[in-house]
Amino acid sequence: MDSFIQDFRYSIRNLFKSPGFAVASILTLAIGIGATTAIFSVVDAVLVKRLPYKEPERIVAIWEKTPSGVKNPVSSAEFVDWKTQNQVFDYITAIDSAMFNLSEKNDPEQVLGILGSAGLFQVLGINPSLGRGFSPEEENPGRDKVVVLSHGLWQRRFRSDRNIVGTSVRINDEKYTIIGVMPHSFRFLSARVELWMPLALKADHLNRQLHYLSVYGRLKPSSGLNDAQADMDVITRNLERQYPESHRKNWGTLVLPLHDQIVTPDLRQSLLIFFAAVSLCF
Repeated sequence: MDSFIQDFRYSIRNLFKSPGFAVASILTLAIGIGATTAIFSVVDAVLVKRLPYKEPERIVAIWEKTPSGVKNPVSSAEFVDWKTQNQVFDYITAIDSAMFNLSEKNDPEQVLGILGSAGLFQVLGINPSLGRGFSPEEENPGRDKVVVLSHGLWQRRFRSDRNIVGTSVRINDEKYTIIGVMPHSFRFLSARVELWMPLALKADHLNRQLHYLSVYGRLKPSSGLNDAQADMDVITRNLERQYPESHRKNWGTLVLPLHDQIVTPDLRQSLLIFFAAVSLCF
């Protein structure tokens, strides 16, 4: 202990003798600690912490899969078949994204929005902090003119009006009824999303050729990932036989945990390499 104290005092005296070196050393240490802390925070948030949804281990992404294993979006008709024929999901939802024009005031604004079928918020297990989410009836064309706002949009354009539910807003020059506001912490797919609206799929306009939807599901408590994959494989083979003109042979489905969908192997590897590089540099 005495030796340590003597060494410490000697080091301090030397630093005072060379103030320039002392400042450079302290700044280097500060930068190193700051950089390491920052990248560790990112690694912890992305790779370690649970996703901020109810029972996130039960949420999966469902894709078409090419013979080479590449993920492919889903057609509207195929999603409806998956929704009605599956045995493993409590809820299943399809989403699309687009830019929308808010024009209810003199200062129009273009925002990113998500069109989602009625099970969207149930899949994630997150309810609006004000109002409600979509009902199944609001998936029908003509009844789909309702919107859920992000917390940020509600604050920015509507001055955090707690009586906003039931009022109207003009989107793409059409009148929509505001039915809910999401919590401040809610994020899904992109932090830039400002509103959510029902995905209205017309029964007579379902298409098997146009693939543009992303699909997510919440597994039943009694179902696991392997059960879901097996169930979707059966549905795919049945649809292939039923619609040979649109369902290509040797294509399949791919069921992925939501965490694996968000944190891809490339992203995981890049973050770990970057963290190791920063740590070794300092």
